Amino acid sequence: LDNSPTAIYARDLEGRWLVANAETGRVTGLDPSELLGRPLEDTYPPKTAAILRGHDAEVLAATAGRSFDVELPGPTGEGPRHWWTMKFPISDERGQVVGVGGMSLDVTERDQAVRELAAARELFEAALSRSHTLAPSRPGFNNIFPTLDEMKAMVKEPIAYVYEHNDGLRDSMILLNGLVQDFN
Repeated sequence: LDNSPTAIYARDLEGRWLVANAETGRVTGLDPSELLGRPLEDTYPPKTAAILRGHDAEVLAATAGRSFDVELPGPTGEGPRHWWTMKFPISDERGQVVGVGGMSLDVTERDQAVRELAAARELFEAALSRSHTLAPSRPGFNNIFPTLDEMKAMVKEPIAYVYEHNDGLRDSMILLNGLVQDFN
């Protein structure tokens, strides 16, 4: 479990840590061995602990696994981190629920990459919509954007530039080898 980039853990019904892998230790800022037996409230700020206990209560009430998407403060006080978490009830040999298990993955960087890709696509589409000279021409091209796959097929070696004006304004230019000749 310690080689997993996912925080893997289990807590009893009172919220005391039963299992904590290395990533759980990194997230809480404590060695996993220091977590065992401690209540959740001793390892997180009150607001964060209340959110996590609420998730545990939801899982216990439903007696079924649940997934959660939540933003929480980072482990060392940095800005919020986005976590995708799957929690599930843990039962003993008699079928009695004795705790909650979970796995939490920090998906902050993935979300940032998705936002950056969407912004780049928006910029690209805006540049295309402002161009007056498109070549090679194709029916409807000025009204209907080609898909990214169509563009990839048409443009074999795109080139991108980022430049900065004297006043600090930054611009980008994408050369699409004949697909777009003019960025007026």
